Amino acid sequence: MSVARARPLAMRWALLVLSCAEVAAEPPRVSDKALQHDIDQAIRRGIAYLKSSQQSDGSWTEQRTGVDPSCVGGLSALSLFALASSGVPADDPAIARGLAFLAANSESFDGEAEVATYANATLVLALSRISPGEHRKTIHDAARRIVAGQLENGMWGYRLTVRTSTDRDPKKRKGGPGLGTPDNSNTQFAALALWAAQVAADFRVPRVTWERVRDHFVRTQERDGRWSYRADGRRRSNDSMTAAGVMCLGYALASLNGKATAAAREHDRVQRGLSCLPLDVIDPKLAEGLKTRAPKFLNYYWAYSLERVGTVLALDPETWYAPGARWLLKAQSPTGRWPESWPSLADGYPYETSLALLFLTGATRAFTATRGEAPLETSTPKGLANAFDLYAASNAESRELLLPDLRCREMVGLAIAKLRDRLVSVRAAAFELLSLLVDRPFLFDPAAGFGDREVMLGPIEAFWKEKGERLTWDVEKGRFVVR
Repeated sequence: MSVARARPLAMRWALLVLSCAEVAAEPPRVSDKALQHDIDQAIRRGIAYLKSSQQSDGSWTEQRTGVDPSCVGGLSALSLFALASSGVPADDPAIARGLAFLAANSESFDGEAEVATYANATLVLALSRISPGEHRKTIHDAARRIVAGQLENGMWGYRLTVRTSTDRDPKKRKGGPGLGTPDNSNTQFAALALWAAQVAADFRVPRVTWERVRDHFVRTQERDGRWSYRADGRRRSNDSMTAAGVMCLGYALASLNGKATAAAREHDRVQRGLSCLPLDVIDPKLAEGLKTRAPKFLNYYWAYSLERVGTVLALDPETWYAPGARWLLKAQSPTGRWPESWPSLADGYPYETSLALLFLTGATRAFTATRGEAPLETSTPKGLANAFDLYAASNAESRELLLPDLRCREMVGLAIAKLRDRLVSVRAAAFELLSLLVDRPFLFDPAAGFGDREVMLGPIEAFWKEKGERLTWDVEKGRFVVR
């Protein structure tokens, strides 16, 4: 997205945040105009089919005996996510009916449900794409359940809480609040949802959550750079789980460091995983469904996994999107439906159609740290003041993204001056920024009384007066030091 440089700084950033949070990302585009036309038509037919297959109660599958409610709720949320990612507006009747169904079946997302991780993840993905501001509380509630359900090893299992006394048997729990053996499929959907919640709905994911995700994927990456379905080594590595590892590790690194390009896209572990993925083709055996023991739905699951990597790492669409799109165009029926192949979950559920649309529309949220425009203006007093005001008004995640643009001596001086502001929140932001910019253990309490603040300000202002001109940026420390 390109925003005119002449617009005021705060307005430019506000427009950008609005774009990231409330508008579906532009789908990848290909140079072949005929192929692009066919892709656009396929998306339209897929939308029409999803709408036509919606049940009268707003769901996308029939409630059947033996099917866990969270499965119905989660799969319906996936359809909503696909529609919203395809550009269907929030006030569309199909979206409204689907949201009404999810609201009336909130027990589907209880942490004790059989597939609660998938259900809560797809709920967050759908609501964060439809209208994150309107559904902020629901997104936060689901994200909190996901955070609470993470195991100590950084993974997630199907459930987010323990349901019965029998489940509390350590031999069955595998450690942590989840139930059963965790896997990287549940884990990647949890990470997808947490990233969407923090980007679109200002949900603050605990740092330890992302640290566990990072450590898990670093620890379990195989020598050839791939990942498997589980961390116990009982299953061979595969492309889908390698894609999951690349995406989850990227999200964790970007969240922890606030440097999407340098710390995540170019990270050695991410690049090693990426080098193992066949971006130019869909696995022929899966694509044709021939001589493979894998369920046919994995064709589409792999396509969506590939989309996540291509979008998150900003890969050239010609290398992954164009080949995948050609395969999906061949597989789509004249009705707009992609063949269903998972009857064990729910008869008549358009699971593959949702995944196909998520691929074609590039539904995954890419890194927002790379804003796609020039750095913040800090070369003039007005620009410096606007930059500080933007920092003070931002949430923790956005402040991390802004910090690289604020590394100048003048900003240090402004932060010290702002310690005298009449608002506690501004003083707190100023002291936080000062501590992040200067390698010096300053003592200051933003909430203290006027007299106490004046006492603490004395040494800080004396430091700036005596040594401000000698401040030099130390790359290793990531702070200004006195030379």
